[in-house]
Amino acid sequence: MRKRIALLSLAGLVSLGAIVLAAFMTGNDVSATGYYDLIAGNRGGVGENVGEVAIWNTDTDMTIQYSPDSPWCLTEVHVCVTTNPELLTKWLPPGNARKCEDLGGFHVGVEFDMCKNDHTVTIPLSAISADCGETVYVQAHAVVENRCTGRQETAYGNEFKASFAHPLCPC
Repeated sequence: MRKRIALLSLAGLVSLGAIVLAAFMTGNDVSATGYYDLIAGNRGGVGENVGEVAIWNTDTDMTIQYSPDSPWCLTEVHVCVTTNPELLTKWLPPGNARKCEDLGGFHVGVEFDMCKNDHTVTIPLSAISADCGETVYVQAHAVVENRCTGRQETAYGNEFKASFAHPLCPC
């Protein structure tokens, strides 16, 4: 009897997994994901790729996920998102919410007690007055720490101390 229950439970999990996968593949209002390098430090004009920043959106939210490569981890993240292209020509000091808001942007900043392997920030599209299919401008900043050496670096999505344009996929 226990074997039959275990088999039925396993069959149920496999079926549920197939349903979830099918829903994801057939369009669940989630856009394609944009991937940007997470570049740390600026040693002689050359930054070090320490991971990636992934961005995707639904019809109501934009998600930014920071994923450093091992042995790097996150000690803090800051993101400024706006529909104002002026962000491409300005460097905002990390954590400066006011300067982000001056550009019509939405700022999120988080510091962690313990180094994290990844972190996800979700921003309502209504908070930045963005519509599906529009381009948003993003400054994705992180402080990363090398778990082996203890060295800390500041890092940015796409290019050191830079912002980038990201097209919101149509919903």
